[in-house]
Amino acid sequence: MEMRSRRKILLVHGIAEDKKENTSSSVVKILSDHLKVPGITTDSIGRSHRLGQPGTDKPRAVLVEFRDYGTKEKIWLAKKNLKGTGITLSEFLTKGRHTTFQAARQRFGVSRCWTRNGIIFVLGPDQVRHRIHSRLDLDAISTSESVTQATSAVTSVPSVVKDSRSAQVRTKRIGKK
Repeated sequence: MEMRSRRKILLVHGIAEDKKENTSSSVVKILSDHLKVPGITTDSIGRSHRLGQPGTDKPRAVLVEFRDYGTKEKIWLAKKNLKGTGITLSEFLTKGRHTTFQAARQRFGVSRCWTRNGIIFVLGPDQVRHRIHSRLDLDAISTSESVTQATSAVTSVPSVVKDSRSAQVRTKRIGKK
């Protein structure tokens, strides 16, 4: 439920701070210059503000809530154009998902972990994409990988680790007549 309310929100990192700044116009200027997505105006943004307390050397992230989900998705999908600019985009995850995502990035590497609509995805060592909901799911990937590696070393027959979604079996609901 909480992630549903965060669907239209992105965090923009790396925008320099000014004393009297208008964060909406700063974000629109940066995104329209780098992303080349047409139609980004200050009217596209519902609200925006800096996160955290001022005073550090590092610029604080800007929380941007867009008026509609489509605009947020266009910007999210065009974020690869920000490479090398020092500006990054991230989703506004809940505390639990954020800590799980950080743990996944430490364990598997930055390039093998990503989020999409608040869902964490990890590309395992066996090149299978896993959908992560909690730390237990993350720990299950590590233990299943080490078990299959030990099994394949002993039997020398390659084993296949299934995607975490395929392990769930749903029964068909039969309605009353």
